[in-house]
Amino acid sequence: MFNKIFAVAPNPLEFGLQPHISLFNYQVAGIKALTEANFRILCDEMGLGKTIQMIAVLHKWLSPEVNPFNLPALIVVPSKELADQWKRELITKSSFANEGNIIIIDKVSDLEGIIEKQKKNPQELNGKLIITTYEVIKENNSQKCFERRTKSQPEISPFQPEEQAFKDQKRLSLEPDQESHKRKRIKAGFIEFHGWFGRQIFQVLICDEIHNIGSIL
Repeated sequence: MFNKIFAVAPNPLEFGLQPHISLFNYQVAGIKALTEANFRILCDEMGLGKTIQMIAVLHKWLSPEVNPFNLPALIVVPSKELADQWKRELITKSSFANEGNIIIIDKVSDLEGIIEKQKKNPQELNGKLIITTYEVIKENNSQKCFERRTKSQPEISPFQPEEQAFKDQKRLSLEPDQESHKRKRIKAGFIEFHGWFGRQIFQVLICDEIHNIGSIL
């Protein structure tokens, strides 16, 4: 029993961990169980190293052999403080995470910048570790968010600047097809933003303190 609890596990680098991290045998068993199925729940008590096990899971499922398209991972936590903690743990304990490939989304407005970057570069999120909160996902999925964004969205004109100036000067009205085009462009902006988490494809989803998931269902 003593050996099973306190023996040092194999090389931590094999699990995507820093060389100074020691794994216990029960953690190795947990990692094995977590990576053998698509859906698992880890219920270890506080202080038994759940985060380390999940880092190893990320390493396995984000490896080129398993994730050939280099899809991002999503980690959902209850609060901004826990998001910051996850970031620290990933940087100090994993061999693959760094400041450059971790993105924290702690408010819905952060998504606007991400969406704009994705428009310019569809591979913008490749290989990224995205950390957000249940509350952000709930707000992004909400009708209230959609309605608020609809009201605040600036009007998009289909005209070029010089054409717009001429339009204003002559007080021309939009032709029906132009008006329709404008509405479609504005609507597309809403669709890109509203429910973004449900449309983005992730290789791995980790829900920390999963009892909080009821807030986004």
